[in-house]
Amino acid sequence: MAFRFILFACLTAALFVARLPASWMDHVVSELTEGRVRLASSEGSLWQGRAMLAAADPQRHLIAVRPLEWRFGIQAAPLAVSFELHGSERLLASLLLRPAGVQVRSLEIDLPLASLTQAVSHPVARAGWQGRLDIRSAGLFCNWRGHCDGRLIADWLDAALDIVPGRRFGDHRLNIAASGEALQLHLHSLDSEFRIEARGAIDSGGQFALQGTIEGDPEIVDRLPNIMDRNARPSGQPGRTRIQFP
Repeated sequence: MAFRFILFACLTAALFVARLPASWMDHVVSELTEGRVRLASSEGSLWQGRAMLAAADPQRHLIAVRPLEWRFGIQAAPLAVSFELHGSERLLASLLLRPAGVQVRSLEIDLPLASLTQAVSHPVARAGWQGRLDIRSAGLFCNWRGHCDGRLIADWLDAALDIVPGRRFGDHRLNIAASGEALQLHLHSLDSEFRIEARGAIDSGGQFALQGTIEGDPEIVDRLPNIMDRNARPSGQPGRTRIQFP
């Protein structure tokens, strides 16, 4: 009897949500990102719709990133709300919203880094980041108290910076391991003449810390302390610089 009541309540809520316009999704995303990420030109409903993912620059001008389509659904056993995100006819993300929390079943999103950094307020974002950001996960679960378990991988591919014209920096990877309230970070190079090796964490309070080194061409690497201000320090060895955040 209790299961039937819960199922009826979920279906009723789903019917209500299905009538809300897709612009509500933009409102949710805008609130979560303080207006830095938007879903522009939305069509359809909150339950199933489409829009253009856009990043807002410091002047709040919107920069188109990629078209997106989304779809919610109801799963009866075990009870959950499913969510799928598509882009260019390809599945980008599949999630389950369960009574215990959120389960990421699959995640594979690629985004142009230049557009994304327009929405970042930190001065380091003004370096003119170029390349592609690939984010993926084969499994991640977070309960409603913010305790997570699983892994995420973020690859910076064909890396480049406008402040260092004419140079490419190869491919680099950030491994994110979630365990409880903390996230463990490991940043390292995949294929590059510039070698990055750094480790850090994001604690339960959201505080971020990362320490490591960058090695490579001294003409580039030894200039980083001038460019990155307090986040980079000379190591005393040519072609090797220490990095630290914050």
